[in-house]
Amino acid sequence: MLTAIGILLLLAFDLNSLFGISTEIVRCEVLFRSTLVVFLALMIRFSLTFVSSIFFSLQKSAVNNFLALCVSVLQLLYVLCFRFSNAEDALLHLSVAYLLISNLPIIIAGCFVFMDVLKDCRPRVKYVDRQTIRQVMGIGGVFFACQVLYMLIVNTNEFLITRIFGPQYTTEYTFYYKITSLVSMVVMLALTPVWSVVTKAQEEKNYNWLWKLLKAIERGGLVVVALQFVMLPFLPFIMNIWLGKGTIVVELATALSFVCFGSVFAYSSMLSTIVCGMARMKLQLICYLVGVALKFIVVIGLSNVIGGWEIVVWSNVFVLLPYCILQQIDLNRYLQKMRTCSL
Repeated sequence: MLTAIGILLLLAFDLNSLFGISTEIVRCEVLFRSTLVVFLALMIRFSLTFVSSIFFSLQKSAVNNFLALCVSVLQLLYVLCFRFSNAEDALLHLSVAYLLISNLPIIIAGCFVFMDVLKDCRPRVKYVDRQTIRQVMGIGGVFFACQVLYMLIVNTNEFLITRIFGPQYTTEYTFYYKITSLVSMVVMLALTPVWSVVTKAQEEKNYNWLWKLLKAIERGGLVVVALQFVMLPFLPFIMNIWLGKGTIVVELATALSFVCFGSVFAYSSMLSTIVCGMARMKLQLICYLVGVALKFIVVIGLSNVIGGWEIVVWSNVFVLLPYCILQQIDLNRYLQKMRTCSL
């Protein structure tokens, strides 16, 4: 159903106008075909998320990280090995490559796990329990909504910059983001196995351990923020090494916006690991829902007043920072209460 709705939406919009791409560069039909292929790739990847969940449940989260690494390496090799004569050919071929590369590793991994570790596990209609389905779908529905809202907060930056300020600024945004997000990516990889352990501790009512984990995350959050700000003076040097001297002139105000964004992004991810592992996502859902509305209101409302594309980056800070504060307070109160009750 989601795939059908998505295709209908793609047909309804003028994609060239939506993405700010001239028809002289990419024709409408070519852009539609390319976007459709990418959308189908995302839908296939979405349907394969159960394979990732299986590896998490088997305490083999490293496999998911390895699969993500395989996808990144294959994409890099494809870009390095193939050249195209024009933008339209490049766009179409890259779309098809994305469809295959992003899904093939996890398909192979899924076949392997069902032929080896779970070779005796097969779906059976007689094992279907309606009560369990309702429970799983209830939690899954909230989690899905949180994921969609989070994507609308974090993954719409390039789109808003392109639409409001112009596509020429998205390249600059990408360079800043790639560097300042390194710390956040390391944090997310480190926390990958923690999610399933949190769920296990919640089921065992081991609230003392969860309390210690929360305190460790608080201390770790301070370290992450410090690392982000320590990186700030070195950004011009890193940019010159990566892109070549003088390619981009690092502006302090712009760099500061990305450092703040990286800090709240990393800390919100750290808190979400506990929240999602404990299935306490009601507050997260409310904050993300309000955050999506506020982000678009702030960006659209202030874009003409301020005039700089950095407002898109700052909007993420304004949205995620209140969530971090409220979620921290909520977790502290909940775990303190549960520790007291378990005595």
